Amino acid sequence: MNLIPQSGNAMRRLFLLAPPGQLPFRFRQVAGDADLHADALARVQQFRGEVYVEEGNLTSEDLTSDGRHVQAADAKSWHLFTMNPRDEIEACGRLLPYLENVGYGDLGVARSSLAESMEWGPLLREAVEEEIRTARRRGVRFVEFGGWAVSRRLRCTTEAVRMCLAWYALCQAIGGTIGLGTANTSHHSSAILRRMGGRPLAKAGHRIPRYYEPRYRAELEILCFDSAEPNPRYAAQIEQCLRALSTVTVITSKERPSKKIGWNFASPAPAYASIC
Repeated sequence: MNLIPQSGNAMRRLFLLAPPGQLPFRFRQVAGDADLHADALARVQQFRGEVYVEEGNLTSEDLTSDGRHVQAADAKSWHLFTMNPRDEIEACGRLLPYLENVGYGDLGVARSSLAESMEWGPLLREAVEEEIRTARRRGVRFVEFGGWAVSRRLRCTTEAVRMCLAWYALCQAIGGTIGLGTANTSHHSSAILRRMGGRPLAKAGHRIPRYYEPRYRAELEILCFDSAEPNPRYAAQIEQCLRALSTVTVITSKERPSKKIGWNFASPAPAYASIC
């Protein structure tokens, strides 16, 4: 698979929205602009809502009046998204980092339909708690991934792989992570994530099954991710992403004594092509 973007997508650029109070990596281009952060988050939510409705996972009634798919985790998460030269978002995803004392009940997976299952709910909890303990022993953050969305025109391209590469790099940049993500089994989403290094959640040899989530009208699979153990096939690309992350534009909600920025594709900031 060729992961080097061709001329047709060389101008897609990567942006990061930082959660409050979290900027551990030495990013060179940080925009401390509360209005820009709020605008970018709203646009991510609108894009996500549009894609989910288009795929039949949600209806317009599940969105806000202005078409946003809003979740409580959004305000506390890293958001990674790409934009084209027309200022249109093409793909997005969310990474929610937790504090060391996180418990099972704090997680989004604890509110899934599988967690309510009499048969699988207890095993799910045991499996997740084991992952949390592993993160504590290793001294790394426990995280949850979610909010994945890719525009229809890029669905059969390597955009999803590039997003995963950037996520692995970010997780390494913030000191390492172990975490969970739910992946839609349609459009090969879960297959892509497993190929990148995701592994099915399991406990004592019992694999947690795929399950139907009524809220999203979809079959989902829970996958585990260790930022230190991606598929070795992609190690070089992840290292390239990690080196390039310092030049990605990061938008925070905290005002900083710096010039405010906008969606300026004429600036010399790096294109997404330089990430992977």
